[in-house]
Amino acid sequence: MLDVGRETAETLARLLREHRERLGTRKNTRALGVFKQGVLILWWFVDGARLAQLARDNQISVPTAYRYLHEGLTVLADRAPDLSTALERAAAAGYTHLNLDGAVIRTDRVAAAGPNGADLWWSGKHTHHGGNVQVISAPDGWPIWVSPVRPGLSGLLAGHRRQIGSRWRRLTCGRQAMLVLAHLRCGDTYARLAAGFRVGIATVYRYIREAVDLLAARAPTLGQAMTTVRKKSYVILDGTVLPIDRIAADQPYYSGKKKHHGMNVQVLADPAGRLIWVSDALPGAVHDLTAARTHGIPATLAADDIKCRADKAYQGAGPAVRVPFRGKGLRGWHRRHNRDHARIRSLGERAMATLKCWRLLRKLRCSTTRITAVVRAVIALELAT
Repeated sequence: MLDVGRETAETLARLLREHRERLGTRKNTRALGVFKQGVLILWWFVDGARLAQLARDNQISVPTAYRYLHEGLTVLADRAPDLSTALERAAAAGYTHLNLDGAVIRTDRVAAAGPNGADLWWSGKHTHHGGNVQVISAPDGWPIWVSPVRPGLSGLLAGHRRQIGSRWRRLTCGRQAMLVLAHLRCGDTYARLAAGFRVGIATVYRYIREAVDLLAARAPTLGQAMTTVRKKSYVILDGTVLPIDRIAADQPYYSGKKKHHGMNVQVLADPAGRLIWVSDALPGAVHDLTAARTHGIPATLAADDIKCRADKAYQGAGPAVRVPFRGKGLRGWHRRHNRDHARIRSLGERAMATLKCWRLLRKLRCSTTRITAVVRAVIALELAT
């Protein structure tokens, strides 16, 4: 049974009937009527049925099923609004804001070379082939516009190249995207990437810096992240020190707790442990409480009356940040409170594990002035899924 309302099938049938009338198709000259053709299209959409199965069920040939399907797709696609129309409708509806998000739609593409010799449809982050689509939705989450499909991260790079008028590059957008993801996800060095992609080390540096800056610009600020935070019953605040390749002379970057040099970043996660926001990087010697205050996290949470769970390092952060009781040998309800608090806060470790799945963040060897951009690029990629 098709899990679609009959009115949906009837609407699609009406559109197909109008399309046939425009073409001048005579009655009883098609193997299927408009309603059955609409059901065939909806079945393909909802269940992902194969064309051979659809052809067999409707007693038509596979080529006929293929033509009917793509005819319906064309009819529906022609009615989709363009970006300017969608924004005009949003303004007329009086929306206070719109939501923008992206996703990689999985495809069954093979590792075939694109027009410039690159496998443009391969997503290095998701490790499968897919097309990148951008979606603008209303405040209630209802989509109002969907972009044309672009191949993975390369769509963002292609748009940037057009904007700056770039005419020729050693690597295509798809190859540059693969290079950047290999650096971020696998932690491959510039020399190794230069050898693998047959370009110079300086070229690798420029390509990575360009892509990281583009991704970092898409990462949410704390104010933007509050839109997501307000929809949660509470959030989890935690901090970590990302190791860096610094010498002992750089005192501000040495973490006495971790016993190594690093950069302090603060992380907000939802109750399920999914990343919401990551702060700018501060020197490793900065305490978590000081870092949180520097970024304005306690004040922002208190202003919106948002509950937050954190560990003992955030004692005194404010009424919005709930922490466990300090001391040993706690008994009674103090001990139960700490046990329940730890059970809730432990899910925040998932966010840390997700962040450190990007191997570059396990040992950063770049300049400390670039670490914030790298972290923001990673969070932009994570939130894009």
